[in-house]
Amino acid sequence: MLLKSVLMGFLSFSILHADTLKECKTEADKISGCVVKEYDENGKLMAEIPYLNDLFHGDMKYYTEDKKLLALVKAENGKIISSKCFDDKVLTDKDLTEIRREDINIEQEINYLKEICL
Repeated sequence: MLLKSVLMGFLSFSILHADTLKECKTEADKISGCVVKEYDENGKLMAEIPYLNDLFHGDMKYYTEDKKLLALVKAENGKIISSKCFDDKVLTDKDLTEIRREDINIEQEINYLKEICL
């Protein structure tokens, strides 16, 4: 019973910590840990990309125009390790490579995810 309580406490702390990550304001924030929030021209949230040690790290969340979760992409130390669409469709390695290419912007990433997930 004690082990269960400790595990539940740790899980609760982990979830709380992930949701309270501060928004990145400087490059130094990306080293200590923060989240970059990307907005469209109308001010709607398109994506949340967490950083640690200046690398994307954690649950990257991509949203539709109506604020619904489109896809969740998990990253560790700048490398994508898994991802899935909101409907639980798992993205392929090719899909993952495409969405994190250096030569595309966040809007192109979202459009690519829409093609796959919707």
